[in-house]
Amino acid sequence: MKKVIQNNFISLGYHLLIGIISFTLFVRLFINKPYTDLLLIMVPMLFYIIAGITFKPAKLIINDLFSFTLVGIIGALLWTYAFLKSPYDLDRHNVLYGAWWPYLFYLGGVTFIDSFMNRNNYIYGNMIAYVSLIYSIIPTILFFIGIEIRRIFNKIKRGLVKKV
Repeated sequence: MKKVIQNNFISLGYHLLIGIISFTLFVRLFINKPYTDLLLIMVPMLFYIIAGITFKPAKLIINDLFSFTLVGIIGALLWTYAFLKSPYDLDRHNVLYGAWWPYLFYLGGVTFIDSFMNRNNYIYGNMIAYVSLIYSIIPTILFFIGIEIRRIFNKIKRGLVKKV
């Protein structure tokens, strides 16, 4: 249990670092370029998976999943705050003045999925508020994928899984 709590805080640090990198580096280098959407969505996701690989897998898979839940819980709490304060005001062009900016800033690299979906009209009207709650758990899922990749590599290394 101690390791789960420790991993939660480490993953929170990784999450914040990935968010800062996403906002500063990618926005400055790739804004308004034709390949922006793919880079701004895929590269941060890859960062989350790579960060997940750096964690040592627990004996139980459920402990691995709980090792990253703090990131999702904080995201869900920020979403709840923003939604209760301003459920229909999702003006993305003026986000720094609304209740949603702490949530979008916290999500960092995942925020670019939101801008891609909004820009390409995949989500209409006020549905974006409800769909954006899902963004809170994306980092948790990606961290979990990374640690499970490491679990599989460890099993292959020990000869417990046959190579294909």
